[in-house]
Amino acid sequence: MKSGGEPPLSSMCGPLLAALLILALLYTLYLASGLLIPVAFAIFLSILLFPVVRGGNKLHIPPFVTAGLSVFSIMAVTFLAMNTLLGPAEAWLEEAPTSIRQINEMSDASTFGLDQLKAAADELEKLMQTNQVSQSGEPLTVVVADPGLLQSAMVNLPSLLTKILIVLLLTFFLLMGGRSWSRKLLLLGASWGERRQIVRIGQAVHRELASYLATVSLINISLGGATAAYLWFMDIPNPLLWGALVATFNFAPYVGAIVSALLLTVVGLTEINKLPEALLVPLGFLVLTTLEGQLITPMILGARSAIAPGIVFLAVVVGAWMWGVAGAVMAVPFLVSLKSLSRHYPPLNPLVEVLAKDPATVTE
Repeated sequence: MKSGGEPPLSSMCGPLLAALLILALLYTLYLASGLLIPVAFAIFLSILLFPVVRGGNKLHIPPFVTAGLSVFSIMAVTFLAMNTLLGPAEAWLEEAPTSIRQINEMSDASTFGLDQLKAAADELEKLMQTNQVSQSGEPLTVVVADPGLLQSAMVNLPSLLTKILIVLLLTFFLLMGGRSWSRKLLLLGASWGERRQIVRIGQAVHRELASYLATVSLINISLGGATAAYLWFMDIPNPLLWGALVATFNFAPYVGAIVSALLLTVVGLTEINKLPEALLVPLGFLVLTTLEGQLITPMILGARSAIAPGIVFLAVVVGAWMWGVAGAVMAVPFLVSLKSLSRHYPPLNPLVEVLAKDPATVTE
């Protein structure tokens, strides 16, 4: 007979087995990232566009027509954005090393405590202009030929085009077969009551995730537009480029805002010759993103969609580790789906309290 203080072996196997299953799932997701990332993007994109197909059904428009037009519109907008912004982005990246020299020209550098920064910039400029001497004593200029943005993109073009094709085709098929997917869910239930519950839960998760994706997309686009308008007011070149990057980065909570602030700091320092005015560039963005994150987004999404900040940050970190930028972007939509599923599926109800930002506000 076991002593009273010794836990039974069976009680220890359950949590250990669950931990091993979670680790195995994470590792599988990591290994299959090349396939699962396009599939996940297609699923989220189809959820975002499904209201268009549903509206077409009410107008007696065939689903393949609305699905095809939706996918074609996404392609056209993406191509137009890339065609508009890729040129300025490549030009800025090529001029960035030269623009570092402008830091040396900031007036009253010693007043703002930039002596060390100025000295470091001087050394960097000298290093970039240093000529190596050959054995014959003649100066030998070293030229580093860095490929441009377009040339670098061409290297990964086949893989990128394949993934884009998978996303677009799978999005089209998911949109076109929206109703059939609902009918197939009925096959998962053994009885009519179970089937009805499965369909109800699936529709609720789909509805809440679609609302979240549409709302967050609109908020991020608005933040990018406000940032572009502010940069235009500050007379910063290519404000649309920086606004588009801010809108894209903001899909990754916390990390996106940090990256945008650092990027705009560099932009301000390279485009404005005076330090106080240069720092107004990232400072204005920080004001805008603080208003968005602390006031606008919570007010629009409400308490039911709010998730604890620590869990959001952990999910972004784990998602970035597994799937890179794509994982960081899709981390929060996954949490929203999990929270919605937990709210409507009784065995998972306790998980809602874990994910909620303020458990006291969580109601059925």
